[in-house]
Amino acid sequence: PFLDDLPATQVNPSDWRLNTDLRYQGNAQTFTVPAGHPDELRLVPPALLVAVPRYGRYTRATVLHDWFTDPATATIDRCDADGIFRRTLREAQVPAWRRWLMWGTVRIGG
Repeated sequence: PFLDDLPATQVNPSDWRLNTDLRYQGNAQTFTVPAGHPDELRLVPPALLVAVPRYGRYTRATVLHDWFTDPATATIDRCDADGIFRRTLREAQVPAWRRWLMWGTVRIGG
């Protein structure tokens, strides 16, 4: 589960910056997205904004997935990143239909 809230500052309509670390405790290790990390919440393509608003209960999962899949910060492979993303969506109690839509989007778009 996530060990922290998501304190972030919206820099402009599409950019956010973490105010503190965002930590996630996986099965075998803890992953940390560091404070100051910029994020565009790029998971949600414009065509899906009706079904999946840019942020919600899934935002921490989105930020973690963006961190995992950014070429500058990637520490695990894409398949593992997508699997953790699906698990974090479930832990955040994102409805199953939205979870599968979001997970399918990252798998196809990856």
